[in-house]
Amino acid sequence: MRLSERGYAVVALWTNESGGQEDHVPKECADWIKKKGYLKEVREPKGYLNAQGAAKATADALKQACGGKALAAIICGGESGVKVR
Repeated sequence: MRLSERGYAVVALWTNESGGQEDHVPKECADWIKKKGYLKEVREPKGYLNAQGAAKATADALKQACGGKALAAIICGGESGVKVR
């Protein structure tokens, strides 16, 4: 949300571990999502047998979601109770 206010487009990446918590955000953020929202939302691909294949597929999906814009940064967030691999 704050990045958007500074002119950056924001892409949300939802992992398979997010468990449907995509709307579990503060009210201010929920209002921003309704008003402006993400450039794109990307879901972590499923069905990969190894982490390398999954990481490449996720990176490819993120690049595509940028729609030709340069990827400036990746900022990781978390939710307590989400598994770390």
